[in-house]
Formats: sequence, C-alpha cells, structure tokens
Amino acid sequence: MSGELTLSKRVISVFDTAQDGLRNQAKLAKSLKKIEDEVGVQDFYPVFLQTLKCALVISKKEPAVERSIRFAAHYAAKSLASAADDDEVGNKALHMLLLKDLLSYHEAADKAVRFRSCQLVALMIEEALKMVDETLNLSQELTNAIETTLIERLYDKAPVVRAQAVHTLHKLQDIEDLGCPIVSEFVNLLEHDTAVEVRKSVLSVIVLNKKTLPVIIGRTRDTSAKIRQQAYAKLAECCTIRHLTIAQRVSLLRYGLQDPDKEVEETCIHSLLRSWCQLLDDDFLQLLHCLDVETASDVAELALLKLFAHIDRDPLVDNLLGFINWRPPQEDKENVGDEVVDQAETDSLKKKLVPLELLSCEIAFYWRCLCKYFKEAEDEVHLERIMPSLTDYCEYLKKFHKEAFAPNCNSSSSLEYTFIYTQLMYIQEFMDFSDEVGRRNLGSTAVNLLVSSKFPAGMVAPLMARQLDIWPQQSYRVEKVLEVIAEIGLPLDGATLASITTTAPPLGNSSEVEGELNQTQELDSDVMLKCLALASELLVKIRLPKLTPNLQMLVETLLLPAVPNEDPYVRDMALHALALACLLDKKQAEMYFYVFVKAIQIDLEQIQATAMKAAFDLIIMYGFECFHLQETQNEEEGVKEVGEVVEPSAPEGTTTEKILKFLTDFLDTEGGLLKEVACEGFAKLFVSGRLASQQLLARLIVIWYNPLTQEEERLASLLGLFLEVFASLNLKNRELLSAVFVPVLKAVLSAPSTSPLSKVNVNNVVEHLLFLMTEVKTVNAKNPSDYVLMGPLAEEVANEALNHPTDPSVRTYCKALSMMKISEEEQDAITVLDVLTDTLLENVCDRLSIGYLNKLKTKLTSIKRSEKPVGSQEEGSGAEERTEEGSEGNEEGSSPPSDGQDPVAGEELGTAGPGFATAEEL
Repeated sequence: MSGELTLSKRVISVFDTAQDGLRNQAKLAKSLKKIEDEVGVQDFYPVFLQTLKCALVISKKEPAVERSIRFAAHYAAKSLASAADDDEVGNKALHMLLLKDLLSYHEAADKAVRFRSCQLVALMIEEALKMVDETLNLSQELTNAIETTLIERLYDKAPVVRAQAVHTLHKLQDIEDLGCPIVSEFVNLLEHDTAVEVRKSVLSVIVLNKKTLPVIIGRTRDTSAKIRQQAYAKLAECCTIRHLTIAQRVSLLRYGLQDPDKEVEETCIHSLLRSWCQLLDDDFLQLLHCLDVETASDVAELALLKLFAHIDRDPLVDNLLGFINWRPPQEDKENVGDEVVDQAETDSLKKKLVPLELLSCEIAFYWRCLCKYFKEAEDEVHLERIMPSLTDYCEYLKKFHKEAFAPNCNSSSSLEYTFIYTQLMYIQEFMDFSDEVGRRNLGSTAVNLLVSSKFPAGMVAPLMARQLDIWPQQSYRVEKVLEVIAEIGLPLDGATLASITTTAPPLGNSSEVEGELNQTQELDSDVMLKCLALASELLVKIRLPKLTPNLQMLVETLLLPAVPNEDPYVRDMALHALALACLLDKKQAEMYFYVFVKAIQIDLEQIQATAMKAAFDLIIMYGFECFHLQETQNEEEGVKEVGEVVEPSAPEGTTTEKILKFLTDFLDTEGGLLKEVACEGFAKLFVSGRLASQQLLARLIVIWYNPLTQEEERLASLLGLFLEVFASLNLKNRELLSAVFVPVLKAVLSAPSTSPLSKVNVNNVVEHLLFLMTEVKTVNAKNPSDYVLMGPLAEEVANEALNHPTDPSVRTYCKALSMMKISEEEQDAITVLDVLTDTLLENVCDRLSIGYLNKLKTKLTSIKRSEKPVGSQEEGSGAEERTEEGSEGNEEGSSPPSDGQDPVAGEELGTAGPGFATAEEL
C-alpha cells in the first residue's frame, strides 16, 4: 500500500509541475518515463490513468487543465511514435491501453469526458507526427477503432464534442479517395449541422478535391458571416482560379463583393480576388477573360472597381495607354509606309483612342470601367489622360460601326462587336459636354446610327443614355425622337394614323389580327424593335402630368399595334413601352390595364412576366380602385379590344378582391419566373402601403421559409430583404407581422411529412419573426424606439397552446412565450397571461415546455414587482442561450443552415424596367 501511495504521489507531483508551464515538458516526460521503467507498465498505467481522469472531467478550458492534457498527450505520443521503429509489445502498451480506454469513454454521460477524450486522441496523434516527422503508421485495427468511434461522436448532441471529433478525425482523411467515409461525413456536417462552431471546424480541416469543392463554395452563402469569411479564405489558400469553372468564379465574386458583412467583403477582395490577380501576373484583361466579361459584365465591373480602389492610379492609366500607343508589326510598317504609320500613331496618341485593330471585349470593358472609376472618384486629372474629345469620339464610333457590321462579318464576330460597341457608347456618360460643337456632332452621329439598318435595337439604350440629356426641353426631345422613328421607317403622320384604327385590334393570333394589322406587320421586326426601344427611352426620360398629343399619337400608332405582333420580342418591348406611357397618364392606365391582364393570361412566360410587372407598378402608382376586371368571355364572344374602356361587371367594392384573386393564383405555381414576379409585386405593394392583407403577408413569409425557395436565390434574397424593409418602415407594419405570427407557425407545424415545410426549423421562424417585431429599428421615424405590445400576441399564443396541450407543437408555443418582450404597461395582459400560464403548467407534460413556462412565470412575477420593462428577446434567444434542447443536440431534427435567407447587398425589390415605380422611389 505504501508503495502504491509513493507511486501515486510521484506521478501526481509530475503532473502538478506540468500544470505550471510547458517549458520543462521534455524533462518531465523523462522523469515520468523513469518511474514507468522502475515499476513496469502494468503497475504504472492505472496510476497514470487515475491521475489523468482528474482533468478529463473538467469541460472549462482552464490553462492548468490544458497543460495537463497536453503533457499527457506528449508522453503517450512517445509510445505511439515508437511503434514506427519498434514492434515490441512493451513499447506500444501504454498508448494502446490509453487509446482503448479513451475510445471507451466516447459514450460517457458527461459531455466533458466525451470532449476531453476526443481532444486527447487528437493531441496524441499530432504529437506523434511531430516526433517521427513523417506519416504515422498506425495499425489497421487501431485506425478502424478510432475512425468508427469518432464518426459516432460527429453526431454527438453537444456541438463542442462534434467540433473536437472533427479535429481529431481530419488526419485520417484520404484526399485521393472520393469515397472516403470521413470526407463524406465532413461534407454532411458542413451542409447540415446547425452549430456554427462545428461547420467552422469542418471547414478548417476538410480536404479539397472534386467532391468537396462545390460544398466549400456553397458555404460562401452560409447564414453565418464567420463561415462565409472562412470559406473565402480557404478557397483563396487552397484553390486557384484555374480549378474553378466560369460559373463558380462569377458566383463567388457576385456574392462575396456584395456581402453585407464588411469583413467577408474584404476577405473576398484581398484574399480571393488578389490571389487570382497574382496568379495572372496582375493582368486585368486575363482576369476579365476568365470571368467571361460578355456574359457576366456586372460582376466583372464590380470586381474591377473594387480592385482599382486598392491600386495606385498611375499604373492603371499606363496600362490603357500601352494599348493606345500600340505600334503595328514591322512588316506592316513596310507595306504601308513609315510616314503614314508614324502619323497614324501620333493621331492615335493625341486622340486618346485605342486602335480598332487592337480593340477587344476586354480592352473596351476595361476602358469604360476605368473611366467610371475616375469619374466617381472625381479624379479629373487621370480621367483627362484617357478620355477623347466628343468630336474624335464620334468619328471613332462611325469607323467602328462601319467595320463591325461589314457584310463579311460572321455571327460570332457580330456578337463580340455588339458588346464592344455597347461599351464604347457607355463611355460617353463620362465625357465633358461643355463643347457645343462636340454635342452637335454627337447628336448627328446618334441620328445617323439609329437610322442605319445595321444598327441593332439592343444598343439603342446605351446610345441614348446621354443623348436625350443633350436635348434639355422635353417637347424638343419628343419631336426629335418622333423624327428619328419616322426616318427609320415608321412615319407617324395623319395618313398613318388614319390607316390604322384607333381602336386597337383584338389580342391573339387570329386571322383577323393579321388582316387588320397588315400594314404594321409588313414592317421588319428589327425596325419595330428599334422604334419601340426609342419610344421606351423617351418615356423614361420625360416627366409630364399627362401624355401630350404627340405622345398620344405615338401610343396609338406604334405601341398598341405592336402589342399583338407575331414576334414575341416585339410584343414584349411594346408592353414595356405601353406600361411606361401608362405611368405618365392615369387615364391611359385605366384604359389599357386590361391589355396587360390579357397578356398575363395568354402569352409566353417572358411576356407574361413583363405584363405582370407592369400591372403591379400601375397598381402601386394609382391604387386598386382605378382598375376593373371583366369576367372571362367565351371564345364565341371574342376577346375584348385593346383600347376599349372596360366597364365594371361587379360592384366597385369587389374590384380589389378580383384583382388580388387573379394575381395571387401565381403564388401557387411551382417556382419559375411568374412566381418570382408575383412575389416581387406583392412585396412592392406592401412596402408602398397599397396592401395590408394578413393572408397575403403570411403566404409570402411561408414561401420564404419553404426550403424549395432557397434553390431560387433571387427570390429568397428578395423576400428576405422585403421582410426586413417592411418591418423597419413603421409600427403599423410590425403590428401586421404580429397578426400573422400564429398563422405562420400553424402553417409550418401542421405541414404533412411529404411537404417541404416539414423540414423547416420552426424555432428559427419564431426567433426571426420576434426579431422583426421587436428589434428592427424604424426608419425615419420621430420615435424609433416604438415597439409592438406583445401582450395580445402572447395571449393568442397561450390560447393556441391550450387548445392542444399534449401536441408536440406545444413546445414551440411555450418557447415563443418565453422569448416575448412583455411591458409593464400591459397590466391587463399580464394578469391574463399569469392565469393562462398556470393553466398551461397544469395541462402540459413536456419537460422542456414546462421549463419555458416557468421562465415566463418568473418574468411575469418580476414585471409585477418592478416598474421598468423587463424581458427582451435576448433572454430567450436560441442564438445566445443554450437550453438543454439546443446545446445538448438536435433532438428535434433541426433544419440545415439556409443558403439564401441572408440578404445580398445591393439587391433591389426589382422593377419592370426603366421608369417603373420602385419601392425605394415610393
């Protein structure tokens, strides 16, 4: 006995010394090894383990405990490392015995023991690897035991244990085996684990291969900013731009550069984007090529502007001047003549124009973005170095137009030329228009280009971006545009007006339509598109109380006849232009609203979307009461003629209901463009104050929480942004959210197992709705601290729980009650809640629900004793406070972290096009 006490004291003495620091770790390990050699492993190990157990039961990361654990791991690792050189059983006995015991503790009731066991195994392997300085050769039996045991701990109910198990297993990953079970488990955790610390742990250690790369990229859309930031950092460190597809590159930059969290944005710029540039030798043109600038110009522009902000400006200008100063090859000089070439070079440098033979999509785009950056930075010095005069610019456009649309130009080159042409025309936005001669030249050049049969309709908008501003008087603008339309090939005079019926022909593809619109149909579709594009740009730029006679003539002779055109692109542009005209004149909107309704009913999906956007914007502008819907006619009766005012077929009081019923049917579609447009339209109606329907608001919220919505990124981002903006506008909106709280919960809780809603984490729904009602600050309000009185809502939730006290949903209602912010001003509600809480405590049997109710009871008691408002959402927030349900695991089957519910900076509610009413404008 005395010998055992002496051995125990000697071992404890070594561990006590190890707690003071790690400097003497090697010396202490020798002392402990000396003791082991004296008594033998069989007598030494039980004392060693008993001493170590004192540290295994402590979960708090105290320095003394951490040093003891590390010392024990260091000592055991010596035995583990020696297995690579010595196969004697005695040399492996200690680590084999310790690993066997540690692995047997993985199902211990105390989470501290489970955590420390995983930690000690990981430290043993790490220390052994340091000692042998090579791959550790563990026996297959030991490897299988560690792998099998720790994979079970990956699904431990305590997040800290799961995270430590990940750290322990990561050394056993096989990067070349796509079917590696450990990698598969890591992928599953990364996609579905609800704990941020677990996902963060997996992301830091998971290997990068073809299987894991898409998953890591997906974490750049994680709900946690820390995870998104870590995902971008890992991709920058372990993955080059050549390992990614163009779609992946564009997606990473699109969301990273617009992330609402500044740290994530900075990581995307300085880590990911800069690493790409360094690999490409800081060649911006190569970067644009890798991003496919023609199809992702918005992302490419954002990337360049972010990079420009962190780079010295002189090299940026010199880079472009290098193309402007470009010299042709020597053999070309000999053919042309030195004097001619030298003169051409001098003119090119003086005019600050890139030679046409060198101009590419990337160079033109880089030129425009550089001009935009200097203009926004108000850097006139550098802008002057790269900006040509208006007169030289006009001549440059004419030459490029002649070359771009030559007869021998193939289709692929034509698309490239169109993109370059567009970039060149956007450059005029940054030019100096003080030169009167230059303005006249630009005006005449614009007219000549528009009249040209080779000029495509898609380039009308960039060409007219500044041209209409040159004509300051609105009446003059209208006259000039009508003259251009007449020159293009569509005279807008009295004869034309007389030949085309002012009562527009019926919608549809019937033979009657073709007969009545024979004159208009004979026009080439490209001509019609160009004229309609001109009309749209004109209607965007003018601000009038109503349409002038000239504009009215434009509507009747161009827009309305183009609505039933055979070409779907013409119909789409015609509806867009007609909507812009209706936004300028209430009478026109009342007259032609039915045109958009019929297009929504019978046309192609893209045209339906345009018509639906127009209908929503007109309702936002003028209200529901201005429009009427006629009952659907039979085919024998024909279709209502365009331009004929529709008389209401029902009392005026039901008009709003009819329009809402017609539009809400599109919310039931299974995704797609029309559902997105409908959700966007209703969101705009709520934000503008035109709509205050509880049922529609509840439907939008349920749609947002539907997991299928997360597959449609724009729709998910749009609805997430809408809810936050809607709640921040005023107290009335937050009260409306309070009214739909219970219906939304009932919709989620009652969803059948086959419904996607059954996978929604209802606790997240509760926390988010309460956050919107109580924590979102009111924008531009005199009293931004206004908050919803939660008493009536708490009573409603309590009564709902009492209706089904034994149902599993009662836990959700009780948790919601414990999280609600109750004010002392609501004395009547507090009294009623006190009674309801007592009743619930008598009828509810669920243990967690009783805990929530006791918490509510305590809160109500404290309110009665205090004069100050008590309770806040943080007291019950699942994000801050870990209840037994949350911290000890996912017993209720929490849903995976959503990828689309976090808002993307810069995402708007959307419009039907230029000039349409937006939520921000209203």
